[in-house]
Amino acid sequence: MGRIFRDVLTSSAFLSVVAAERGSKSLDLRGQLVQPAINPYPRWGYVGCYSDDADRHTLRDYYNPTTNNVESSQFLNDLGQNSAAYCIALCDQGGWPVAGVESGNECYCAFRIQTPGVLADEGSCDAECPGAAGEACGGTYRISVYTILNKALPSTYGWYDRGCYSNDPIQNTLYPEYNDPFSMGAAFCIERCAVRNYPFAATSGESCYCANTISPPVVPSTGCDQPCSGTAGGEVCGGTDRVTLYSTNPLLPAKDPHPGWYYVDCYTDDPNLRTFRDYPGWYPNGPYTWPSEATNILSANLSASTCIDYCDKRDFLFAGTQLDLCYCANNLQDGVPADNCNAECSGAPGEACGAVNRVTVYTKIQPASPADVGWHHEGCYTNDPLQPALGNNPYVSSAMDAHACISRCKLNPLTIYAGTVDGSCYCAQSISASGVQSTGCIQLCPGQAFGESCGGTGRIDIYSIDPPPVVPEPAVNPYPGWRYLGCYTDDPNLRTLRPYVDNGVQISDSDFNNFLTDNDAATCIQFCDQAGYSFAGTEKGFECWCASFLQNGTSTTGCDAECTGTPGEACGGNDRLTIYTNDKPFAYAQPQDPVPNGWRHLACVATDQVTLSYGFTTADNNAAWCTGTCAEFDFKFAVTRDRTCYCVTNVRDPLTTAGGCIYPCPATPSEACGGTDRFSLYALPAPPPQVCHVLS
Repeated sequence: MGRIFRDVLTSSAFLSVVAAERGSKSLDLRGQLVQPAINPYPRWGYVGCYSDDADRHTLRDYYNPTTNNVESSQFLNDLGQNSAAYCIALCDQGGWPVAGVESGNECYCAFRIQTPGVLADEGSCDAECPGAAGEACGGTYRISVYTILNKALPSTYGWYDRGCYSNDPIQNTLYPEYNDPFSMGAAFCIERCAVRNYPFAATSGESCYCANTISPPVVPSTGCDQPCSGTAGGEVCGGTDRVTLYSTNPLLPAKDPHPGWYYVDCYTDDPNLRTFRDYPGWYPNGPYTWPSEATNILSANLSASTCIDYCDKRDFLFAGTQLDLCYCANNLQDGVPADNCNAECSGAPGEACGAVNRVTVYTKIQPASPADVGWHHEGCYTNDPLQPALGNNPYVSSAMDAHACISRCKLNPLTIYAGTVDGSCYCAQSISASGVQSTGCIQLCPGQAFGESCGGTGRIDIYSIDPPPVVPEPAVNPYPGWRYLGCYTDDPNLRTLRPYVDNGVQISDSDFNNFLTDNDAATCIQFCDQAGYSFAGTEKGFECWCASFLQNGTSTTGCDAECTGTPGEACGGNDRLTIYTNDKPFAYAQPQDPVPNGWRHLACVATDQVTLSYGFTTADNNAAWCTGTCAEFDFKFAVTRDRTCYCVTNVRDPLTTAGGCIYPCPATPSEACGGTDRFSLYALPAPPPQVCHVLS
């Protein structure tokens, strides 16, 4: 059977899942001076290197609006003996399920991982633990995070059942996927998503999905009728192309609320100094006070859509909903991202419209799509003032925007990256380790491009010159005795490399390995070759499949995913397999002859060649069991087919033999037990004739 990794939250599996989420950026720790601890403490495992914000720590107190309780955290510093094991022991004894070490001597304990913390480059967790030489204890604004494994965290309580949703397997927007054929259920899935701070969890059969947002084609539906594999009592885990969806909060911001607009965050709002208020700025090259507006005329029907429509028609760049008020402005002031926008919109049930001293913010400010040939928007990045993402030598202009900045950076032909923050432009050949992709680039550029973002608080919009496209190629002579066969289609519901089944009986096995951070043709082929398979296939960059037969798949194109272990090498793609073979024919099961009890294999025969008597069905079936059983009843003939043994009263004369006895016996798979309309026939040889000697 195909291998399914049940304990996906072991430390090594966590590393693989994190790598898969990062796309082609593999989580390769080899060569680092310091590395995270592996299995640092009983039942704990490594999650990853996360960014940390001095004002909003990744591991901090959390107000749970469901229970109206504060889930506390703990912080200890100046720990001369600090290490992963030391910090985890403190957190574990205090009942916290998440622990983090930072800057070498700091230890954090909490109930969940919180934004704005995001996964960072593993190499940026480069501070050595004072209590464990060679072990990584975070870094500057970096925290090495560990969590207790397979425990129902307090943060999983209070999740909401959102019901049955569709899930198109071709346009799947839910990720990553955990599989467990024995334990799947709401609690199992929510536990895995909650510890990674995902607000959505979904179950389908034996699969668990996590997501940050829900968007079409994931929409409310019917048809969730699949029982969960790990729970009793009728709990349902989705169905065919369906998921059962759960979320941390029933009140959610609007998704795609208005053409060109998007959700920013939940912000604090001081009644004495509003986040949405008049803004003294520049436009286009002189002083100008940008107006703002607040209205309650939409109070009976307030939603993101109605508020944004009101603001958009008045040419505002920001819209905010709060209780029964709609705010419009052209910049945000003083307010900062926060939790607990948990007031329901009067015009959109289930949608969040801020709260007391909270405002749900939307904007139409967008990064530029540069007119400069060969340049594109790389993303919104964190920008630590002590360690700027693109250095600390800006060019400043009151007419700054993406085009102005890129034009400036192109004066140096070695420049690869250009970044904008308000009126400042940065040029660099690389992005520093402190800069990681994030959100929050909502600062309006002061230049000519109205509505264009130029970074934000602690954020920078980065543009980069396009590298020449790299088209991955299959491996040539990847492993002794193996060759490249081609790029093949692969149906997730009927795999190209799967067990071979004849008339309901499995003749051959298959295997797979996924979330591999070092996957390539050589690694996958070695895995399959050592297990005795004739075909090996790589898929999606990080998957390896093995089988003895090639089924259903057809030769095609589209194997353009780069192997996680070998840049430039093709490892399949979405529903595409890069397949290799050793051209060895499959070794079918063979009859047992002679049988240890003296019986002999007579022939493979059609089922109409014998007259049957007693029949037995057992998982212990093979020639020895069947002939031994029939011998007890004084039969001289016996036949086997799969799990069934028959004792035979008569054999046709003359006997017509046949081929096709390929079913492996359940007790000894290397031995053949019949086949489709075929029996493996065994006989007890007649005893030798007795010789009479005359005595003289």
